[in-house]
Amino acid sequence: MIHIETIGSRIRIIRKLNRINQVDFSNRIGISQATLSELEQDKYKPSVDTILAIVEGFEVDVEWILLGSKSFKGNVFGISGVNEKEANVLLQFEKLKASDQDEIIDFIKLKISRWLKTIMSDREFWVTNSVRLQNRIVYTLVSLERTGSLSEIEHSRAV
Repeated sequence: MIHIETIGSRIRIIRKLNRINQVDFSNRIGISQATLSELEQDKYKPSVDTILAIVEGFEVDVEWILLGSKSFKGNVFGISGVNEKEANVLLQFEKLKASDQDEIIDFIKLKISRWLKTIMSDREFWVTNSVRLQNRIVYTLVSLERTGSLSEIEHSRAV
């Protein structure tokens, strides 16, 4: 389980989820890479200016970064729509070998396919949750596109 009880670990999560290395992240928030490394290791606490630069630059909830409590904006980690559980999954996922990542992506596709078949048969659910569902589908497609999996799906449909 990812330890996110400290400010340093939350800063690391924001950086990792935005797929930015320490040098680029530190430049964007106006500190050195060495300082960022020490912050992520909880060697000391960030300044108010550093926290504000992260909050403004990555649209992170200030309460979450300071206290670890969840945001009601749905933008806790600097990526719209990612909650704490999803962030933990993403951080663990990146540690896996590519073949294991592909296996998990295939499993998720299977689960989504089964789920879609289930909800398609429930008209009331579809009408009630259509906007929310459309947003999640778009988010899933964007995520798949980022990993390159969407082009694999399109290729398999064309064949």
